[in-house]
Amino acid sequence: MPRLDVLAVRRILAIAIAGAFAVCGAVVGSATGATAASPLEPLDTTSPRATLTSFIEQTQSIEMTTLAALANRSAENRAKVVEEVAQTAPLFDLSEVPEAAREQTLQQSFTSLADILNRIPLPAPSTIPDAEQAEAEELQRWVLPGTEITIIRLDDEIRLGDWVFSAQTVANLPRWRAEVEDEPVLVESARITDWRSLDTNQSGRWVPLGIIEALPDGFQREVLGNPLWKVVAGVLVLTLIIGATALWFRFVANRGVRQGVPAFLLRLSTPVLLIVLTVLGRDYMEVQVNHGGVFAQIVLRTSAAIIIIALAWLAWLLVRVIGEWVIALSKKRGQEANEPLVRLLSRLISLLVAVLVLLVGANSLGIPALGLIAGLGVGGLVAGLAAQSTLENLIGGFTLFADKPFRVGDFVTFGGITGTVEQIGQRSTRIRLVSGSLLTVPNADVMKAQITNVTERRGSLFLHTVGVRYETTGEQLQELVTGIDERFRQHPLVLDGQELPRVTIAEFGASSIDIEVRALVETNSFHTFMVTQQELLVIIRQVIDEVGTAIAFPSTTTYLTQDSIPEVASKQPFEGPQ
Repeated sequence: MPRLDVLAVRRILAIAIAGAFAVCGAVVGSATGATAASPLEPLDTTSPRATLTSFIEQTQSIEMTTLAALANRSAENRAKVVEEVAQTAPLFDLSEVPEAAREQTLQQSFTSLADILNRIPLPAPSTIPDAEQAEAEELQRWVLPGTEITIIRLDDEIRLGDWVFSAQTVANLPRWRAEVEDEPVLVESARITDWRSLDTNQSGRWVPLGIIEALPDGFQREVLGNPLWKVVAGVLVLTLIIGATALWFRFVANRGVRQGVPAFLLRLSTPVLLIVLTVLGRDYMEVQVNHGGVFAQIVLRTSAAIIIIALAWLAWLLVRVIGEWVIALSKKRGQEANEPLVRLLSRLISLLVAVLVLLVGANSLGIPALGLIAGLGVGGLVAGLAAQSTLENLIGGFTLFADKPFRVGDFVTFGGITGTVEQIGQRSTRIRLVSGSLLTVPNADVMKAQITNVTERRGSLFLHTVGVRYETTGEQLQELVTGIDERFRQHPLVLDGQELPRVTIAEFGASSIDIEVRALVETNSFHTFMVTQQELLVIIRQVIDEVGTAIAFPSTTTYLTQDSIPEVASKQPFEGPQ
């Protein structure tokens, strides 16, 4: 028994020690393997050999993920394929590709290059320069033998020393892919031999395969790098987006509300709807329909352009909403806000913001912003020369808002025009004449005229000259002046001061003794002044009648006389010089 116990103990210890070594080895091996296969480790781009090898290895990984996605068309598997393709981005120089088109360009570059490398003989890895050889030979570029596929060394600060497929290679890959279309596949281990066709014909789970297979054969014909049914689907989706937005825009326009915060908030819904529908439609076409080739670029750029226009539209309306909110807030607080000026400024600022959004968006689409600005500058100069009067009126309107010579509701007189201001617009001012007619005057003409704002005056001047007959005596004249002065001071609307009212004998006229009557009526209302003026004229006539004289009228007095002619001595005839 003791011997058996010792043997048993020895066996148990041996098994325990072996197990411990096994566990430690497994742990170390697991840790080492995890470090080598870390999903966060970037692809190696330290040399032409590393870049080409990284692409081939990543293609093999994408192949496995793609086959799994084909077996199970789930959104998760599709996302894994997209994610692995996106990891190849550091291998390509996409600096010359517009930001909005980089994702689609990367997809197209990967499928084209994968198909090309499957169909051309590749050199032995030892013949491709590694990091040491590239550094020793001071290489800046390396061309794949027998092709124009070029791998260059980047010299920018962010990725200094990285080797990537050149921008020219990226631009030419689709064309080179078409040139090797009929070449046999040289890689025997490749399970996916036509990446481009697979990417073009693949669709998401929300595209019924039964309907696609039931379509006539003509819909499978390739158009712009896609089956015809994909092109039709893309056009249909874009048409639905534009149509739905147009219907909603028409619905909002028929609401009839044009001004105020609620009106602009309602109008904001149209660009928001356009952005939402475009984003959803673009995602559906990218993930489900899965366009490729030239048409994919068309769809991508068109949807991006629509979103940029909608964002500019949204920014324009947001600034207008802020302007209306300022007006509403000032009214709520009982403060007076210059509504026309606020609205004009909001229009100008909203226009600038919208143009800025368009410039930034155009730059993301690959349209140089500097070129657009230069084009806008030249176009603005031409438009300014063509619409000089319009710009002059616009500047005149802004000056009216800033200087405020009058406001809406003021009674004004200028250039022989008299009436009430009803509207001050960007281009013209509308005045309701005393006759009831509505007169529209260009703002430029208003600013050039001498304007009398009757509403802003402290009082209305009554100034008349009354001529009485020359038969009026001195006592009557004195009584007339005193009587008019006293009666005027008793009137409730005549200001009683030291200088006014003033009644004085002004001059001896051609046919009358002229008396000047000057008074200040305490009103700025034209109607009230006219009524008061009538009352004051009646007072003057009453005082003249009470004094016993009369108003003179133009007359001419003719005096007839007979002058005597003195006798002249008779003269001798002229006889000439002696």
